Amino acid sequence: MPSRRILLLGLLLSLALPGSVANAQVTVSTPNFIIYNEVNASSEFIGKLSYFIQYVYNDYVINNRLSMMQPCNGSKYIVYITNNVSDLGGYVSYGPLCINYIEFNSNANIPYSVYYTLLHMTNYFAEAPNYDSTWYGVASSVGLTERLSGLCNYVNLFFTNQYWLRNPYDYFNQYPYYGAFPYGALFYWLMNQYTPQFILTMTLNSTQSINTWVNVEYVIFLTSMVHGIYLCGTLYKPTFTVINPNSTLYLIMPGLTARYFIINGLINGALTINVNGNVVSDVVINETIFVTNGSVYVALVNPTLSQELVKVVVVYHGSTMGNITNQYLILILAVMMLVFTIALVMELRRR
Repeated sequence: MPSRRILLLGLLLSLALPGSVANAQVTVSTPNFIIYNEVNASSEFIGKLSYFIQYVYNDYVINNRLSMMQPCNGSKYIVYITNNVSDLGGYVSYGPLCINYIEFNSNANIPYSVYYTLLHMTNYFAEAPNYDSTWYGVASSVGLTERLSGLCNYVNLFFTNQYWLRNPYDYFNQYPYYGAFPYGALFYWLMNQYTPQFILTMTLNSTQSINTWVNVEYVIFLTSMVHGIYLCGTLYKPTFTVINPNSTLYLIMPGLTARYFIINGLINGALTINVNGNVVSDVVINETIFVTNGSVYVALVNPTLSQELVKVVVVYHGSTMGNITNQYLILILAVMMLVFTIALVMELRRR
């Protein structure tokens, strides 16, 4: 594999590489890293970076069992502190299946940028030269970074900016790279059931621009959102549209998008949600259900990649359930009276 450099978090490429190791002064050495301060960064920053870069490395390798690409030269990774990259992240220069060096800006966001940058040093990126060309490749890195670090800088934007209304494939085409960051919420959530290794394998090893596994999991995620999703200890819920019983709605739903509704005013009644269109839901649709709690929360999700025109007809049957219940009670009482009468007559005859 030819030498290549991958930009992290949309960082600015420098036209000049960092100074050679021979001309640089070693600032700090940790068990796995040699740090060179090329811009006279503060001692506070050096101390913070040296602590967290080793801490995150140990966390990934020991606690999460992530395997790292080896340094191209020597036994330790070379780290440069420069002003060649943005404050938000770090920069990795790849050799053929190894790491040439790493860069951090002297004002980098520590420890977030360390978590993000070191994740890109794992072996899963060694054979993924085009990981940043798909929304799910970029989003999986963001989601795993924020789940493993406990720092939510981007995944919460999925809720605050209502990303469930946007087709991720189309949106990424309009806003490459940065446009995928909020979709990291999907992969943050998927770590409830999958390991980081499995998620990286499924998102970085894909040879197709359309990833079926990701699409299926994303539809499940959108459907589950009706109950709320925890991100960094905070419960996030989608925006719900309140509709009344006996309503008719017409929806234009792009591919892989969702809409959320609350149907109020339901007390011990039967409800039918008739849907004409290719959608899935968290509740039974096109059949009659019985409700007792007064409200029903409904997610409608378009599982296809194409736009769907959806017609929704909500029919509330009033107190049907109550009437049925009363009829059963009357029938039960009648049977009990009949049994009691028969038993009484038989007893009188024996006397």
